[in-house]
Amino acid sequence: MTALKKVAPEARKAILVKEIICPLDQVSTAGPADPITNLLGLPAGCSEGRTLVVDGGRLVGIISPSDINRLLRRSLSGRAQTSAG
Repeated sequence: MTALKKVAPEARKAILVKEIICPLDQVSTAGPADPITNLLGLPAGCSEGRTLVVDGGRLVGIISPSDINRLLRRSLSGRAQTSAG
């Protein structure tokens, strides 16, 4: 979306997807069974930190930085409750 936001609103109707696409070889990928820790510290690149989840050559999901942040917050919150209880 960052690439699209850089295009003036009046010019957006003339822009093709191929002009703002993030090349697949610049997007990180992971499998459904990969540890989430594998995604920490990956370069954001043009995918803005998103990781494609691929299973058997088929796209099954996308993980965003906000997904990882949410998971970390829940994990830390659970640890705080466990240590307080």
